[in-house]
Amino acid sequence: DAVSGAPEAPHHAHDGDDGPLDVSASSSCSVQDADQATRSPVGDSKSVLSEGGGPEASAVARHQVQEAAVHARDAQETVGAESPLPSSVAVDGVAEFLSVPLASLGPWPGRPVRVAFAASEGPVRVVDLSEAGVSFEPSSPGAADLTVHGSACELVLGLYNRVALDSLRAEGDVALIGELWRWADR
Repeated sequence: DAVSGAPEAPHHAHDGDDGPLDVSASSSCSVQDADQATRSPVGDSKSVLSEGGGPEASAVARHQVQEAAVHARDAQETVGAESPLPSSVAVDGVAEFLSVPLASLGPWPGRPVRVAFAASEGPVRVVDLSEAGVSFEPSSPGAADLTVHGSACELVLGLYNRVALDSLRAEGDVALIGELWRWADR
């Protein structure tokens, strides 16, 4: 039993041959300034995500909210007790998926297309896909080649491949759904 007012002993995990690794709350859960550079291990080196145009710490945290929400939904589904993602998380999740995971894929391999994701409780998110990659603010007006409709939760679960996007209502060139998934699943 902990003594009232006494500091908690740090919890240790073993990190290979380097001895114990301190994973106490004070060492692993410190608050980081949202504008501060964030480091991520890449191979044997460290890559600064915010220098050179990468996301700030707040963008990393935003992505983690989406990952946690989708994985929580996976766990709920496993025990047969799934519930929709919180609306505000799902609405942001559509934009976040298009601007981070999808945008990181590089050049779109097909003909240039415009795709819209219309969440029933949020804004319509439009992206242009071309050899330049993903563009979020289309420079030219025009209708989408494909519009996928659903609740924000359904769209997020579709984008994270938890439900088939082709199970959602779509208008336009529905063959683009297959092209989009082949590109995103490479």
